[in-house]
Amino acid sequence: MAEDRSAPSDSERHFVGSSLVSNIVKILTEGTSKERIVDLPAVKDDDTDDADADELYARWTAAYANFTKTVLSEVIAMNISAANTSIPAPAAEDDAPITSGISPSPFSTLRIPTPPATNKAAAHAAFQTHVHVYLSGWTGDPRAPGNMGYNDLMAGIASQTDLSLVDEAQLESLAAMIGYRIAQRTLTTSLLQHADIQLPFGLTCTEWTTGASQIKAMPYPRPPHLSKESLASTFGRLGKANLMDGPARGGRQGLRWTDPPLRYLVAALCLAEYGDGEKARKIEIMKDAKRERTEALAGKMRENTAIREAAARLVDAVGGSLRDLSPS
Repeated sequence: MAEDRSAPSDSERHFVGSSLVSNIVKILTEGTSKERIVDLPAVKDDDTDDADADELYARWTAAYANFTKTVLSEVIAMNISAANTSIPAPAAEDDAPITSGISPSPFSTLRIPTPPATNKAAAHAAFQTHVHVYLSGWTGDPRAPGNMGYNDLMAGIASQTDLSLVDEAQLESLAAMIGYRIAQRTLTTSLLQHADIQLPFGLTCTEWTTGASQIKAMPYPRPPHLSKESLASTFGRLGKANLMDGPARGGRQGLRWTDPPLRYLVAALCLAEYGDGEKARKIEIMKDAKRERTEALAGKMRENTAIREAAARLVDAVGGSLRDLSPS
């Protein structure tokens, strides 16, 4: 009965946010005194009955989820220019910034009250551009669950000329999905550049459709470093490294889309002919780069007005205090 309920579990943190957003929330609420913006109490149910404990925990989880939703919204809406956040490469390497894995929705600037027809036309035009950028690049296996049906649906809506048949809610939902996937491709290429790993065949993740074809067209037997065993082993290592962010929960960014960028990373590491030790070292460099990017975004969030207001609501709901961020 004396379970420590001082913070929601990892699964609850992921209730409304991608792993990137969830990690930012963890820094803002549980980080060091220089990182967090709230001091939250450790909530224990030692002296409460089951009903009271359940109500208390439900209130905590709901408040935490609402704070996470605000962080997610602020990152996507680009209110703090999150997509332009960059991290310098190590001094020994060329300057290769790590861009954020977040892409803004083209609808973030279209929410004005009048005239509705103009709004819908502008939203559809933005969607057409979004779809073209996504479908003209690497999308992975079209038969994969995350792609099956969606690519055709996106293309069909983009080509629709009768706007009365276009559902604006569906437009925004699909645009969020596309933005998440485009951002994954951008981040993946940046991670390779940061770790000084040669781009496979000189191609970015967006361009990788042609690269995947080249690998499949290689004469057999394949070189040892491109054997099925090597590819599978490297894929497993990269998957465990958690380099790719999952989508926001609640359907906002659609299904998980990490397989295509991971396959691109696999090709890069295997074509580079790294041994096991060097592969491990390069993966650690990319993991560190992702962590630094997350910390940089969290730092920007600390000064964001909407985030501060959401943090105040979190404190009102569960207790504790909002930290004073003014210089001491």
